[in-house]
Amino acid sequence: VAKTPAGKPRRRALQTYINGDVLGCTASARGEGGDNLCSKLSGSASPLVIEQWARLVNCAASECSGRTYLLQHRDLVQMLCGILKREPQDNALRRNVLGALQKFSLRHEPQNQMIDAELIAWIVEALGSADIGGSGEVDGLSDYSVEYGTALLMNLSLRAAGKRQAETVPTLTVLNALLEMDNPQVRTYVNGTLYSVLTRPVLKEQVSRPNPTTLTLCIASMTLRLIFCRFLPRTGPC
Repeated sequence: VAKTPAGKPRRRALQTYINGDVLGCTASARGEGGDNLCSKLSGSASPLVIEQWARLVNCAASECSGRTYLLQHRDLVQMLCGILKREPQDNALRRNVLGALQKFSLRHEPQNQMIDAELIAWIVEALGSADIGGSGEVDGLSDYSVEYGTALLMNLSLRAAGKRQAETVPTLTVLNALLEMDNPQVRTYVNGTLYSVLTRPVLKEQVSRPNPTTLTLCIASMTLRLIFCRFLPRTGPC
């Protein structure tokens, strides 16, 4: 599937896998096939097998039908969260797992599972470990990990439980540093996260303190408020 050209050819190949329930996700949803191929591959003794499994999951999760099929597996999100948190290196395995989780985070129940697994704390720690230079370049993390990590953080911070978890870690410090990046997509995700978490009184109070560290965040939060109040449909007072 991963090597099939994107578009219709890949969707056709993916649908063949789904129709045949190759990974056993449909059987898992029915409470059958506890020893399914998906679980076997994720727990393989071979790091290469696990990496290729993660690559397949990440590729399939790019399609709506793939996400629907894979999320039938009752333990998939928990398995991915476990692998992500155990893998110390920003390697191909971790990047594929992170990419898959970000795509699954578009849905409500996987969001709950990721928040329960304390992924917000993991993301903030991982992003905080990167060295963001004055030129806006990042050392220590790949561009893929930074982009998908900030996208996942934004998706999880939309939930009330995610916002509460963001209060327990240095979220604002990390977001402040990421605002210096040249990557416009990352800055979009950072701004989206700020718009979500700054509704929490604890985090809003941190931003209101007059110190240089939060000056950028103050400016960003005021700009975001103006943008959202002006261009988004009104659902209440801004």
